[in-house]
Amino acid sequence: MKHLSFGIAVLSVAICVLSAAAAAQDTNPVHLTIKRDDANQSIKQGDKFSVSIVAFIDPGWHLYSPEQPAGGPIPTRISVPENKNFHLAGDIENPVPQVVFDPNFNLETQIYEGEATFVLPIAVLPSASTGKDALAVSFFYQTCNDKTCLPPRSVKVETEIEVAGSAINQGKQGGDSQVKIVLETAKSALDKKDFPAAIGGYERAIELDPFSYEAHSGYVEASESQIRNQIFANGEVNTDENALKEVGKKLKGEQDQLIAKYQALEAKNPDKVVFKLILANLNIYEPVKRRDYLERAYRLEPNDLEVLSDLASFESARGDNRKAVEYYKKVVNQKPADEDAAFLFAFLYKDIDKTTYKEKSREFIKRFPNTDRAAQTLYWLAANSENESERIVYLEELKHNYPPAKFSWSDSGMGTLFGIYALSAPDKALALATEMLNAATSPALKKEWEPYVDYQSAIDHATALIRNNKPAEATALLDKLKIPRYFSTTSPFYILRAKALDASGQTDAAYHLLIDNAVKRPSAEMLLEMNSEGKKLGKDKPQIEADLQAKIAAQTKPIKDFSLARFDSNKNVSLADYRGKVVLLNFWYPMCGPCHGEAPYLEKLLKKYGKDDFVILSPSVHPKEDSLVIPYFQSTKFDFIPLKVPDEEWATKEYGARGFPTNYLIDKQGRKIFDIGVVYQDRMEEVQLLIEMALAQKQ
Repeated sequence: MKHLSFGIAVLSVAICVLSAAAAAQDTNPVHLTIKRDDANQSIKQGDKFSVSIVAFIDPGWHLYSPEQPAGGPIPTRISVPENKNFHLAGDIENPVPQVVFDPNFNLETQIYEGEATFVLPIAVLPSASTGKDALAVSFFYQTCNDKTCLPPRSVKVETEIEVAGSAINQGKQGGDSQVKIVLETAKSALDKKDFPAAIGGYERAIELDPFSYEAHSGYVEASESQIRNQIFANGEVNTDENALKEVGKKLKGEQDQLIAKYQALEAKNPDKVVFKLILANLNIYEPVKRRDYLERAYRLEPNDLEVLSDLASFESARGDNRKAVEYYKKVVNQKPADEDAAFLFAFLYKDIDKTTYKEKSREFIKRFPNTDRAAQTLYWLAANSENESERIVYLEELKHNYPPAKFSWSDSGMGTLFGIYALSAPDKALALATEMLNAATSPALKKEWEPYVDYQSAIDHATALIRNNKPAEATALLDKLKIPRYFSTTSPFYILRAKALDASGQTDAAYHLLIDNAVKRPSAEMLLEMNSEGKKLGKDKPQIEADLQAKIAAQTKPIKDFSLARFDSNKNVSLADYRGKVVLLNFWYPMCGPCHGEAPYLEKLLKKYGKDDFVILSPSVHPKEDSLVIPYFQSTKFDFIPLKVPDEEWATKEYGARGFPTNYLIDKQGRKIFDIGVVYQDRMEEVQLLIEMALAQKQ
C-alpha cells in the first residue's frame, strides 16, 4: 500500500561532488532500458514471460519507489497499456529501496540511487496474433536531488516481442524504412550500452534525415550516456571522489559542446524546429532559455505535437496551468487517443475551475475506462476534494471499479480511505484493512496491510477495555502498539491513550501527553480532550492555554534575520519588519512542482487569518528563475510577498532549507516555532491550529 495522503536522501559525499553545472545541464537524470529476460526462449500464444525495466539514475539524483509516505513524493507507477497481444500477469517485482530522510518533503521516503531493476510478468493472450509486435510499458515517475524536484514524467518504453508463427507487421512502419531501421539499430545499441555503435547509428540516421528529431535526441542521449556510464561499474556507483570529479568535468564539457553544436545548426537552419527542441531540452534546468527556444519553435510550427507537449509541460512546471491547458487541448484535438495528454488536460483544471475539473475528469474516465490513468484520475479527484463525504465517494468508487491488487493508484487510495475511516468510522476502517489483507495477492501486499489490521484491532480492543473499566489493561495494550509506519492519522491513538491514563488515575500524565503531541500534530479533537483533562486537574482555560504556550516556547529556536528586496517594489524587508505578526517563511522557486501544489493552500491560510496578523514571505531560492516570479504571481493572483535572494546557496547555507518547498512558522517575537513541512489538503486543519497557537501567543 503506497499510503499517499492528499496531499534528503543521505547521498554519499563522493557522489555529490559532481559539479552543479553538469547536473544542471543534464536533460534527464533517469534513463530507462527494457529487455526480455529470457530472450532466447520461443514464445507462443498463452505463454508467460518477464521483462525487466532498468532505470539508470545519475549521481546526485534519486528515483522514488512505488511506496511512499503520507505527504511524500509521487511514487513510481509502472503499467502495461491495453494491448491485443499482451497483458500484465501479476505483481511487479520492485527492487528493495533505501529509506532515507528527504528534505524536499521533510520526512522519510523510499528511494533508488544508481540503478534499479523492475521485473514485470507478462502473459501472451491465447488470441494473440503471431509474429512481431511491440510490448509497451508506461513508466510514470518523479525524481529529485537534494535541492530540487523535477515535474513528474511519463515515459513509454517498448521492446519487440515475437510470438511464434508467421511474421506480421512487415513494413508496418511505412515512410522512410531505411531511416527507421537505422534508428532501431541505434536504439538497440544504446540499450546494450554499446555507445560507439549507438552514436554511429544515430549519426547515420542524421545523414539520411538531417532533421529527424528522434535521431538528434538519440544522438544527444548516447553522447551523454557514454560519459555518464563511466560512473557505473557492474551496477555499482564509483565512489572515488577524484574519478567522479573527472567524469563531471567531462560531462560538462560534452554538454557545452552539444549546446554549441546545436546552436550552430539552429543558426544555419532557422526555419527548422528540431534544433530548437534539442536546445530546449539541453537547457531543461535553465528555464528562461528553455522557454525562449520552445516559444521560437512554436512560432514556426504551432501545431507540432512535440512542440505543444513540451510547451504544455513547461507551463505546467512553472505553475501557469491555464496556458498548459491550452497547449494540451491542441494536442488532444490532434491526437484524441493520447491518454497522457488527455489526462493532463483534465487534471490541470483543478487549479482553474473546480466544476470543469470534475467534468473533464469524468469525461476522461469514460473515454479511457479500466486504465491506470483512469484510476489515477479518481484518486486525484478524491485528493483535491475539500469535502470528506465526496472524498469517500470517490475512494469507494476507486476501490469498486479498480481493484487495488491490480491498480496501484487504487492501492494508494485505500490507505487514505483507511485514515478517514479511522477518524469517523473505526468499524469500517477495520473492515477495509481486513478486506485488503485477505485480498492481498503477494507477500509484500500482506506485509503492507497487516500493521493496519493490528493497529485498528488494538484500538478497538483498548476502547472496549476502557468501556469495561479495565483502563490498566488498555494502557498496557496501547503502550505496546506500534503505529503503522506511514500512518499520519495518529490523533485517535493519543486521545485513547490519554483516556486510558485518566481512567487509571493518571490524569496529569494524560494531560501532558496531549500537550506534548498538540504542539506536533494537533487536531481539534485532541485539543478538546486536552482541555477536558486540564479541567479535571482544576485548571481553567487561561491556565491550559498558558501550559500550551509554555510548551511551544520551550521548543522555539532563534532564526537569523535577513534584508531582501521585494520583487514588486524592490524595497528591502526583514523579519524584524514584521514583529508582532506571525510569519510563514516559505522557501520556493518558480519551476518547483511541489511549491505550486501547496500554493493554493497557502493562499487560503492567508485569506483566513488576514494580512494584519499573518503574512507569508516567500524567498525565491533560484535567482536564475527571477524573471519568472512576477509572471507567476500575476497569473495566480496570490498575495504572498516574493523576495529576491543573493545566490543559489543562500537558503541552504543560512536557513538549512535543503528541499523545497520548506516552510517555517515564525512567532510574533521573530523566533522559529514550527517546521511546517509541505502544506496540502489533509494537513490544513493541523497547519491552521499551529498558526492559531502562534497567533494566541502573548508578546
